[in-house]
Amino acid sequence: MPNTRLQFGSFILHGAHRRLLKHTPEGEITVRLAGAEVAILQHLLSHPDTLCAKETLTELGWQGRPVSANALPVAIANLRKQLTTEPPQIEIRNIPRQGYLLALSVPLMEMEEPAVVPLSPVTQEEPPVEEGPLSEVSTALDPSQAQTSKQSKRLWPSLMIGLKAINLLLLGFLILLGPLIYKEWIDVRCAKDEQGETCVVDNSELRQAEWPARHQGQLLLVSGRHWLIVDRVEVVSP
Repeated sequence: MPNTRLQFGSFILHGAHRRLLKHTPEGEITVRLAGAEVAILQHLLSHPDTLCAKETLTELGWQGRPVSANALPVAIANLRKQLTTEPPQIEIRNIPRQGYLLALSVPLMEMEEPAVVPLSPVTQEEPPVEEGPLSEVSTALDPSQAQTSKQSKRLWPSLMIGLKAINLLLLGFLILLGPLIYKEWIDVRCAKDEQGETCVVDNSELRQAEWPARHQGQLLLVSGRHWLIVDRVEVVSP
């Protein structure tokens, strides 16, 4: 499926280019998706109205690489944001403790990406060099050219070794720098009610009826099947 594009409603997913094209009344909007998000969306689109396990989507998205427990919920949250329309055409539903299910209310069409044919370079044949006394004389009169060619052949292996060493150094630098620049965004929703303030992570599996009772001025934190109540202390300047 990486060399195909999927069209559903006002969206076109170009898997090979990791782009999501959205048609709106104002014009076309192109969104760049992460590789994991593309793989997850392609799998969900190929299995509409079917429960897809979290383990399956995580394996498809990150190919066995170790990721945090919030990696999949964050990817799903970003896909939901990009696929929002009015009225809704596609919905990714969360099935607690099981996985996700994609509900599609528009037709899905799969098309091949147009192949890009590289242009063959135009080569111009050089006129043949006539062998004879003149060519022998010109070779004999220019010995420096032969000397330069020999020196270039001797320097070429050293140049290749130097380029390989530079590439290895750059690769090591990128490997060391990778963990420092990698970040993940977590979708957190906060709201206030009569009992206090509540902040819920997108991967929460607790229904609101299962939340514990709290007093005014307390903060409830909910993530997955876990919750925590924190007392908020207000400091008043004299």
